[in-house]
Amino acid sequence: MINKINIKNIDIDSISRNLSKDNINELVILLNQKDCIIRENSLLILQSTSKLNSDIYKYLDHFKEKLNNSNSFQRNIALILISENIRWDNDLAKFKDMYEKYMAHCTDDKFITSRYAIKNIINFIPYTEEYLIDIARKLIKIDLFSFKESQSKLILLDIINTLIEINKYKNIDDIDLYIENAMMDNLLSKKEKEMIISKYKIL
Repeated sequence: MINKINIKNIDIDSISRNLSKDNINELVILLNQKDCIIRENSLLILQSTSKLNSDIYKYLDHFKEKLNNSNSFQRNIALILISENIRWDNDLAKFKDMYEKYMAHCTDDKFITSRYAIKNIINFIPYTEEYLIDIARKLIKIDLFSFKESQSKLILLDIINTLIEINKYKNIDDIDLYIENAMMDNLLSKKEKEMIISKYKIL
């Protein structure tokens, strides 16, 4: 498998549709590769496969452990693959077990990892309706001032985009108030505010 994915611009979709169980196991192992091309291709293939079938779901506990990894790349990988496989967690038992740990990474020590955590929530919103109010409240409580000024705008936009997606499945008054307040803040540019208005029906 490694010989097929050690180059750039491989056909992710084609490979994803033709994986054996042994291939999948190898790819999960290759997520630990130091070679960034191999590691990234392994992630992209597993992510694509996760959208197609439940073959990756059995590795959720393994990905949960990666959330504790000192390497932020590995935490990012875990956040992506967990978020993509909640769709196969029919009784949400595994999600319940890792929910708080996942959400804690929305304020990870690494800015990029925080973004991965927030942005990838969108992947499991349709499957976790009973959690949406709590997810929204956790996002709203994130202290933007805990980030550098150059980072806080990006975090705010990630939060707003995720809240807008949550609002499609459950109307939550706190979301309206949060977005309305953000629109009055000077943190966002006129263009960014116009983008939000085009997405969000309340405004």
